[in-house]
Amino acid sequence: MEYVVDQNYFRKDDLKNLVNNSSNRFIVTDSALLEMSKSEQWESTIRASLKTISEIPDQVDFIISIDEAMAFENSNNRAITKNDLVREDYNAFFKGLLGEIKRQEFGTSFTLLKSKLSANVDVFRSGILNHQQCKLTFGGLIERIKDDINPDFKNALVKKQITDDALNQEIRSLVPAAFTKYFSEMGYAGSKANDFVNENPINARYLYVCLLRAFKWISNGGFEGYKPEKVTNELLDNSYVILGSYFDGILSYEKSVQNLHFNLKKVLEA
Repeated sequence: MEYVVDQNYFRKDDLKNLVNNSSNRFIVTDSALLEMSKSEQWESTIRASLKTISEIPDQVDFIISIDEAMAFENSNNRAITKNDLVREDYNAFFKGLLGEIKRQEFGTSFTLLKSKLSANVDVFRSGILNHQQCKLTFGGLIERIKDDINPDFKNALVKKQITDDALNQEIRSLVPAAFTKYFSEMGYAGSKANDFVNENPINARYLYVCLLRAFKWISNGGFEGYKPEKVTNELLDNSYVILGSYFDGILSYEKSVQNLHFNLKKVLEA
């Protein structure tokens, strides 16, 4: 089995039990590393979090980010595959990091990580870690789709009377319809956009998860009352869900992450 690991799972005994099975593989995302690196004590946090998997580096892959995966599709004009997510240079860096953790060293990999964190701290604070900006981003998404949602579907959503099949079908139909400009900028228009979406590319998976989030907010009474900090956390969780859809499952103690992953899988199968 291949599992994407949520940051909240790394220090738990449940992971230690899974590690004992040599047939299991563990997928680490940049979001997990980012969450470990948010505080001033980032080094000790990373060392404690990755200690368990530092014992089994051959069972670990560190994959490219969602932004990089989406850029891959944009430049290669095809849906990214699971194998495309794994790059030798990324794995070499991360397995070097695991080796330094196991040997209790601060070597080349930790030095490189420190320089990357220092260079990107302002980017993180103005982007994914900027709570107000994250809320504005999602607010813009909801504004974009609200006029395209079927009124009967929206009423059923608010009344919590929607079936899973209806939810999945609405999402599948909304993505190419509501994001025509988005796909045309990638070189896909009309039937080509539909064909591309049917390949389940990561660009579509990203939009599916955004819509699942948006529909949840609509069914709970609206988006305006959501705390910006909660929106940021949900955006970070999206990474686990989207990348996890390429593998066998997600290891997470967040029920909302598990549910979202399950729902995304259902959308992809619709």
